[in-house]
Amino acid sequence: MYWQKLAGRGMFVPTGKITACWTSHPHQRHKLVSERYGGGINKLRNHYKTKTPLRIRLSKEKTWDEAKVYSSYRSECALAEKPLKILIVGELAYIPEDKTHADNDIMGVSVFDLPEDSPVMQGTREALRKMQLI
Repeated sequence: MYWQKLAGRGMFVPTGKITACWTSHPHQRHKLVSERYGGGINKLRNHYKTKTPLRIRLSKEKTWDEAKVYSSYRSECALAEKPLKILIVGELAYIPEDKTHADNDIMGVSVFDLPEDSPVMQGTREALRKMQLI
């Protein structure tokens, strides 16, 4: 309470009535920060919508400095002249009852032997373009 600010406005008289009470709820700051109460740095960041690295003392023994911890990840790294491309391929299954997927069935043929205009090859190319791999 800010008793110092109110002191100049007159005398205080005790009423003997309870005018406020302390309640326990999950959004109290000490519960958001403390791992003991199920909180942590990410709950705190989410609650306060923090976008910058945090530096906070979580307990007497534990201080968390994200700028220091993640500094090696923030530095620019040189790109390779010929970068590695990773091809992500899913399972191709034959389900005759499913008319939507039956058109894409390759019936045991190797993907490399499919014609360029087959739905599977077109879909694969489109997916790879979206992932910016080709």
